[in-house]
Amino acid sequence: MGTARTAETGLTRRIPKYHAALAFDTLFRNAVAAVQTGIPNTPSFSGPPRPAAGWIRWWLVVCALLVALGALLPDLLRMDLFRDDACQHVWWTYRFADPGLFPGDPAAAFFSHPLNSPCGVRAIYRALAPHVDAQRVSEIIPFALAAAVAVLAFLGGRAAAGGALAGGVVAVLWMLVRDNLDFCKGGFARSFGFPILLLGVWAVMSRRIAWLGAAFLAGALFYPPSVISLGLFATVALGARLFRERRLPAGWPALLALGLVALGIVLFVYAEPLPPDVGPQVTGAQARQMEEFGPSGRSRFFSEDPVQFYIRAPRSGLEIKPWKLSLALALVAAAVVAFRRAVPFELWALAGTSLAAFAAAHAVLFKLYLPARHVKYTLAVFMMLWVAAVAPRAWAALARWCAGAGWLEKLRSPRWQMALAGVVVVWMAGESARGIVKELSKQPDADREKLFAFIETLPKDTLVAAYPSDADEIPLRARRSVLTSHETTTPYYLGFYRAQAERLDAEMAACFASDWKEVDALREHYGVGVFVVNRARYRDPRLHLYYPPFAAENLPRVERGAREGFVLEHPPADRVLFRAGDYAVVRVGG
Repeated sequence: MGTARTAETGLTRRIPKYHAALAFDTLFRNAVAAVQTGIPNTPSFSGPPRPAAGWIRWWLVVCALLVALGALLPDLLRMDLFRDDACQHVWWTYRFADPGLFPGDPAAAFFSHPLNSPCGVRAIYRALAPHVDAQRVSEIIPFALAAAVAVLAFLGGRAAAGGALAGGVVAVLWMLVRDNLDFCKGGFARSFGFPILLLGVWAVMSRRIAWLGAAFLAGALFYPPSVISLGLFATVALGARLFRERRLPAGWPALLALGLVALGIVLFVYAEPLPPDVGPQVTGAQARQMEEFGPSGRSRFFSEDPVQFYIRAPRSGLEIKPWKLSLALALVAAAVVAFRRAVPFELWALAGTSLAAFAAAHAVLFKLYLPARHVKYTLAVFMMLWVAAVAPRAWAALARWCAGAGWLEKLRSPRWQMALAGVVVVWMAGESARGIVKELSKQPDADREKLFAFIETLPKDTLVAAYPSDADEIPLRARRSVLTSHETTTPYYLGFYRAQAERLDAEMAACFASDWKEVDALREHYGVGVFVVNRARYRDPRLHLYYPPFAAENLPRVERGAREGFVLEHPPADRVLFRAGDYAVVRVGG
């Protein structure tokens, strides 16, 4: 009883009775009153929702659905629209429908390894790919994740605002306007990161500790880097709560059991030594000596500009523009002064532990994965829930300052509230429709589509070579193995990368060859059956030297080809199996 009274007193102090919603003053007055008289610091009401709360929930559902359709529907409707990383993480899953695909393909073995495809993700594709096209599966998954994000944003925002419905509304609207649903696109392992972190943060703030265990388990199954972020956050947040309250939280046995299972899964995957055709993992010292990680490299990471390296960069930095970071820090500082105790301690713990993980990842490159992955989702969750906690306070202060104003009185009318909500729906519908039309109006490359259709008719064991960027989509769209590609030549695991780099060099030598011997050597050494030629590569070949260190090797080949001619640019008719526009499929070998 004493604990409940303390919590209720804190809630009353944090949420004044004049509290209002995101921009509508009394739009949520009934819901706030219900929270103030209900159970504090919990996402549930003590009774059935009042009418205002009911229609507001349905309004949020409509808004979320409209934004989700605008963001996700075009990829589902068109096979030529997809996230680039599908060329890494989705193509190999066609094996679940047809085990005869990609025989002996080292890239398929690498990207299906638990390091790149956690067991939960593999289980989804294993269950669905035999019945639904694998690319379609990757585009259906985001709809389910988007629904989870919308629900968890509402629950998390309400918890951050001390139980006020206004906080949930603010969080959902922020999430939709900020396009946080983009995190869910692709159906990859990292697509699960944002909802998993939201689940864990909500569980801690709302004292649903068993759900924190579920978040740990989901992280281990679908996106292991989230376990690090959640672990640090939970240690600080729950540790501080334990120090204050001197008792274990309700539901701790479930947290312990699920946490141990999650830990076992992570250790099983990461404690096992890497096979020689995969590892070892590149170290920070090695990466600093490799051109691949330099400013012009395929996986550019390092930069001499500290602002670029730590702030702007998408792999090493916070992936934010400096002016936006400065603005966010200024707003956070101002809110701390103006609205003391408006933001729960758990959110400060989330921000602090995120930055600590970011610093640790930099200190032990690349043992904790990319540093940016430890802040990409956590800081997005922090900002969303911080706004949910602060915005109702800010609006309440404005309403108090403008008490008696005509516009404020109008907003107290349910008719004005619903009209304003309708305007938001119409705006979101228009933006979503505009986005869908824009994406679907992009005309696919007809010649490229014909190319994929032809390659798919070749025997399943056909190995295809091409300029690396031209090879990217072939496994996904035509379901045939490629010698190597831009997407598969990643330098983070040296055993795999060395073999891929050797293949890429041979592929580039054939692409810019002036002698058929270099082209036919691909069949002798690797078993390549055909080479996909893109004549656009020869119009100004100096633009296609590829990334360092391969560019230095390709320059003399291009110079020689400019003098003597590129054999693949004008192959003899008896070698050409297919031609459409700039594309041709040329037989390799005698």
